[in-house]
Amino acid sequence: MPETFDFDRMSLRAFMALQQDVAKAIKRRFEREIAVVFTDVVGSTAYFDRFGDAAGRSLVERHHTLLRAALAANNGRIIDTAGDGAFCVAESAFDGASALIRFQESIADDNAQMPESQTLRVRAGLHWGTALVDGDTVTGDAINFTARVAGSAEPTEIRISEAAYSRLPPELRYRCRPLPLVSLKGYAEPARLLTLAWRDPSSSPDTLVIEETGQRMILPDKEIISAGRLAQHEGRIANDLILSHPDPQLNGCISRWHFQLERTSDGLLLRQLSRGLTEVDDAPVAQGDAVSVQAGSTIRVAKVLTMRLVARSRATQAATVYPGMG
Repeated sequence: MPETFDFDRMSLRAFMALQQDVAKAIKRRFEREIAVVFTDVVGSTAYFDRFGDAAGRSLVERHHTLLRAALAANNGRIIDTAGDGAFCVAESAFDGASALIRFQESIADDNAQMPESQTLRVRAGLHWGTALVDGDTVTGDAINFTARVAGSAEPTEIRISEAAYSRLPPELRYRCRPLPLVSLKGYAEPARLLTLAWRDPSSSPDTLVIEETGQRMILPDKEIISAGRLAQHEGRIANDLILSHPDPQLNGCISRWHFQLERTSDGLLLRQLSRGLTEVDDAPVAQGDAVSVQAGSTIRVAKVLTMRLVARSRATQAATVYPGMG
């Protein structure tokens, strides 16, 4: 027969002892390590405002449908879809990462069939941590932390915690790149996060090498990557890739915003922004035009800088060790 308690007669000491017993029982029964995933539809408020509630709901439902399919294939499930994103869990960090990669790939494929005005863009976060799990009730600081991780991500980016990275196998670690320390709202200490490339780095360029200086620039995991001479504009970062020549006179030949790289479902495009000269594999690109580029492509800017797009091999990336991580 279960023990009963007369709360009206119990002493404070008895209450405190009972509280400790309950806390231990909750931890023993419900606490477990789990992969926590958060997603967020980028620009949904503006989309609802521009196109109306029906179109906005349709965009969010596309998100939910594609996410459910990706999770179902990778031992994951949606816990809550409040707002314009989702809170999900998966059995392992590998499952969570694999689901998010598949999710972003499916979004890219789906977007290719849609008008540009209906483009779906999602930021996502992944963390491996301890939570209290009872069916569809999942609670704990790991959930709050993962929401902040996702909120810090760029559009279309997957950001993961150091704990999640430490649980990934080599075939997924090679897709990761550490970020500068990130301040997260509500947390005193900045977080060590990584970006997880959902496009296979071994099949697409991830580095731009400047032949004149030997400088190597990692391409950020963004849909649009701007490149030019200007570093700052009105207190904000002007370009993702700062193009510079050590000779001041030659440096002035490079436009402030010279070109941009655009990630598409078919690969990488270079779009010329400047009236200045840009050549791709010796062929000039007119202002406003876009041409396909790939690993091995040579980009020459204003006849003063020569750059090559490089894709590191899986072996090289898998061998990369990030100090203090995993």
